[in-house]
Amino acid sequence: TLGTKIMTATAIPLTTVFSPAAACTTDTWYIEYLSGTYHYDNAISATDAGWWLSQGPKEWSSCFPSGYKAATDFYFSPGLCPSGYTVASQSTDSLDGNVETRATCCPSGYSAQTENGLVWYSTNRCTSTNSNSNHAWTFTKTNEISSMTTADGINAKAVFIRWQSTDFTSPSATSMGATTNTGSSTVSPTATSQDTSADGKSSEAWIAGPVIGAVFACTLVALAAIWFTRRKYKQKTNVNPAQSGLWYHKRELGGDGPAVFEAPADTNSSSKKPLGELSAANPVSELP
Repeated sequence: TLGTKIMTATAIPLTTVFSPAAACTTDTWYIEYLSGTYHYDNAISATDAGWWLSQGPKEWSSCFPSGYKAATDFYFSPGLCPSGYTVASQSTDSLDGNVETRATCCPSGYSAQTENGLVWYSTNRCTSTNSNSNHAWTFTKTNEISSMTTADGINAKAVFIRWQSTDFTSPSATSMGATTNTGSSTVSPTATSQDTSADGKSSEAWIAGPVIGAVFACTLVALAAIWFTRRKYKQKTNVNPAQSGLWYHKRELGGDGPAVFEAPADTNSSSKKPLGELSAANPVSELP
């Protein structure tokens, strides 16, 4: 449409990753709305006043890139999500024969607001809901720190971006992976950033690899030397007693039983005594 072409022609490019101040993602304000006015510093007692919790400080202009407007019809093209933001929703459209991606950047953990029933939804297109009724919220109300326990949500301003395939691969991945930078240098596509990082890591691995290998080899050689020395010493000390001559055999009895002793058979008659015999002249006596 004509409106789309006009907005495209006047869109501000955002090709560097913007880094907001810490208070932009840590402060929480209790804001009341009445009759078209947002009240930060004074409490409204009117029953028809609305209120909500908003992320960021009261002066939020420094939380966004130069030229930012809190309106749904403003966007950066080509654009990158700021540091601490991710793509919460996106869609594609055809523009002059090219495919254009349109995305809503929200603080990490927030989702894109899909409702339009409340007036502050038009300038706060990011939301984070909490269903726990015991959740304690801490916020600044009328310049004082207060708290309350409720199952409610918190709202935040969104950053709208658009890009085409010829710009870069993925703004969300680039903004999350790139180093925070607010200078004038442009951010390369995600693939280029990842390749550069990978080259650095591979160079470190190329240097560390041989060093680790050499240390490991030296360790193996030392362990082998210790094992060989201990094995050689063990062989010297482990001598077979039977081969050393220091073994004593048990004494045993000869034969299978008691020994039988006999008088020696001596044929020398001179050493013999004569045998005594009875005389044959003695008569034989018989009983009557």
